[in-house]
Amino acid sequence: MPLTSFSILPLISFLATLLLTPVAYRLLRRFGFWNAMDGEHKVRVVRGGGIALAAAFFLSGYLWYFVTGSQTPSTLNGLIPALLIILLTGIIDDRFGLRAFPKFLLQLLSILLLWICGYRIRVLFGVELPWFFSLVLTLFWVVSILNAFNLIDGLDGLCTGNALIAAAGLWAMAYFSHYQPLPIGPLLLIGCCAGFLIFNFHPAKLFLGDTGSLFLGLICAVQSLKISRGDFDFQNLLFFLMIFWIPFCDMGLAVWRRKVKSMLKNSGCEITERDLYHLHYRLLNMTHNHSLTVLVMWGGMLLIDIFALLVFKTQDLLFSILIFGILSLFSLSVFAQYELRYTYCLVKHIIKRLFLKEYRKTYGILRQKSDKS
Repeated sequence: MPLTSFSILPLISFLATLLLTPVAYRLLRRFGFWNAMDGEHKVRVVRGGGIALAAAFFLSGYLWYFVTGSQTPSTLNGLIPALLIILLTGIIDDRFGLRAFPKFLLQLLSILLLWICGYRIRVLFGVELPWFFSLVLTLFWVVSILNAFNLIDGLDGLCTGNALIAAAGLWAMAYFSHYQPLPIGPLLLIGCCAGFLIFNFHPAKLFLGDTGSLFLGLICAVQSLKISRGDFDFQNLLFFLMIFWIPFCDMGLAVWRRKVKSMLKNSGCEITERDLYHLHYRLLNMTHNHSLTVLVMWGGMLLIDIFALLVFKTQDLLFSILIFGILSLFSLSVFAQYELRYTYCLVKHIIKRLFLKEYRKTYGILRQKSDKS
């Protein structure tokens, strides 16, 4: 199929999203999918907009294959069982609230279904994996992307824009690697995200909710497994880490920060609690402008994805390590200030406790000897 014909796909999904989102908005509003009031919005905003994204994505995909006369691919059919569980998880959480543990279990169940349908990591660094290790690594990879997109959804349009940029990077990877046939998933996602941003950019009329952020994470994860054909060699892994760098970075810092804080407080429950130290909140405190903060983070994501494509296109090991190392050091020095500060306090606390324990032990021995004498 000519490359120019694929340019129609984002337009189809864009128009489908424009048509379905107002319908979803009315339904969500009727059934009480309201977000809590915050300082950034003057009125309550409806959440759960991921339903419109999912409906537009699949409607556009099946319409494309119907019009072109192609056989309906397993790419869409194989997604449906896992997608239904993810959507159900998001809908329950958006409407009633869902604790972290059952939410995590439902995510694992959806990924297990993906693995059964063939979406899995098969080869790691040139070594073919036994089924058990393939399952474990696939679970870890997909659940990381799901929760990275879930955590980055803190400002209007931020998660949607990040997913759009990531989808563009994934399709570019498929094009440069001469993947055949070229995947339609990333192009559909680009159109859906672009259409939804009309309702989701600040000031948002409709939030993604967990329904939307989990859906976007699922599609991006599936496309990474599909385009790589399950072969995670060094270059592919490096490319994917850079494509999802900002969501991964935010999630990694959140886990690091919350774990260290829980150790300082001797509490094991802090890891799942929300805080206001995510990357977007820190930048918002600096810019004091909601839209500017989102645009800056989009720009950062786009710039990193361009470097990711350069790394993938050159296939030069030293260049790849150099770019990845610079990016890692920059992120650690600029983004991890709170985490490094908490870690310093934790190390200081541990050393102090060990010193006092040793001091009391030595003092007790000396005191016993003094009493005997």
